[in-house]
Amino acid sequence: MLLALCRASVAPNAPRFPFLASLVPRLETVHATLVHSAERSLRAQLGAFRSTGQTDASALGSLVRTHLHLDAWSNLIVVLITTMVDPELMSAREAAGPKRHMPTYLGAVQRSLLAERGPLAFVAAVSAVAPQGQSLALRHHILLRLVEALETGAGPATFSAAVPSAFHRNYTAATSFFRDTLAALALTKHAAEIPEVGDLMRKWPIETYFQLVARQLVADFETAPTSSAAVAAAFARLHADYLPALVHRFFKLAAQIVMRYHQALGAVTVTTADEAIDCIVGLAAAQTAVRQSPFFSLHPTIAIGLVPLLGSGARAVHVPCIAALRTDLSESAISALRMTRTIAAQYRATGRPAPTAESSFIAGTFEAATALIASEPARDIPVEVWRAVMPEIAKRTVDAHRDLVQDLLQTLAKTEDSLRRLKQSKGRASSVGASSSAASSAGGSMSDEDKVRLQLALDARALEERVGELLLIIDQDREDQEDQEDQEEGKGPGFAQSLMSPTWVILKNLGNVERPN
Repeated sequence: MLLALCRASVAPNAPRFPFLASLVPRLETVHATLVHSAERSLRAQLGAFRSTGQTDASALGSLVRTHLHLDAWSNLIVVLITTMVDPELMSAREAAGPKRHMPTYLGAVQRSLLAERGPLAFVAAVSAVAPQGQSLALRHHILLRLVEALETGAGPATFSAAVPSAFHRNYTAATSFFRDTLAALALTKHAAEIPEVGDLMRKWPIETYFQLVARQLVADFETAPTSSAAVAAAFARLHADYLPALVHRFFKLAAQIVMRYHQALGAVTVTTADEAIDCIVGLAAAQTAVRQSPFFSLHPTIAIGLVPLLGSGARAVHVPCIAALRTDLSESAISALRMTRTIAAQYRATGRPAPTAESSFIAGTFEAATALIASEPARDIPVEVWRAVMPEIAKRTVDAHRDLVQDLLQTLAKTEDSLRRLKQSKGRASSVGASSSAASSAGGSMSDEDKVRLQLALDARALEERVGELLLIIDQDREDQEDQEDQEEGKGPGFAQSLMSPTWVILKNLGNVERPN
């Protein structure tokens, strides 16, 4: 401090006073001696730190103040860089070999710098006892030395995007290195004020890299755009090639992949239930792969943007699949119910006793639908799909059954009317064994036509039960609710009764048959 005061007093007045001018060389000699002594003390502190990992805050504070009073802060920076940082850079260069593999080189540098007894730990101790401006200058110069070492040591191939995988490794290693180094130097908040780092990072042509990656990814995906495996592979590639600096570009590419998949899958012609199941199962697998992909959770923008796309795409793909399921499964059920047309032949003039149970074909009405729901592939189908399919299948089946019942009852009525006219024309009251009135008057037994009507009623009651069971299969875990809610939602016995109500009206009006208990 005394030397600094003397120098401050002598230097301005030396030109005017010769005796003061004669003191300048002596002061400079003393200054040089003190600076050299301070450097020796600094090196001694460095040696002690490397040995023990400990620093003497009081001695380090005195050393810092000495360099400040001697106006030798730049000397301290040079000593720290040349004695602590440069040797670590040289050692890492030798470890990386002649080809200077970037991730290996930066990894070695980072490990040595951030070691418990490494240079940055000592720099942090010095910064803690130094004024803010000098502390910032020290940390800034160390960062610039690291930038210089990387910039001069890396060849053109390091920054080339010709091989995207190598580019990704180099760029990721560099960004990770500078992120951690800035944090260790407490310079993260000042990163925008350090143009050298930005200039170095701009040497990597990340836009060119993205174009190469996107072109290859899209080409690979287009070989099988309707495959869930292709979607999973594409998102795995997105995660592997992702760069945080290009988050919006990668999100856009991911959105394009999702939309292209939905478009391709929606263009597939689906006509059968099996094809519809395969389509929906594949869609569910693809959407699961997207949601479970590590890429999906890399950045909030990605998840927030993809979720609505996945939802709208699934709804669009489900439309033709639901239509195919409705058509195929309802046709299967209706085909079984067409056996209703044979009921009259089973009782007319056969002596068969009156029925006591439903026809055998009723039990298999929804066999295809229930088997499909219980199948292994169908377990991955969202319950919303079944809720859209099953009520419509039930409605179409009941409507077709109602038409069959109505046709049969009308045919019975015409047959009875024809027999009645024939009896009247011949004037014989006991010759028509098939007529209900004659049979009743003869012995009070049930006519063949009444047996047919009773069978239709038993079948209708059984069909109503089957419809209720079918609708409850898809909601077995749902709590019991009121029948009115069942009717509104298309679920359960209440909805089945509402569907069958017109059939019972027809049986009452055309067949004079009430619903059996």
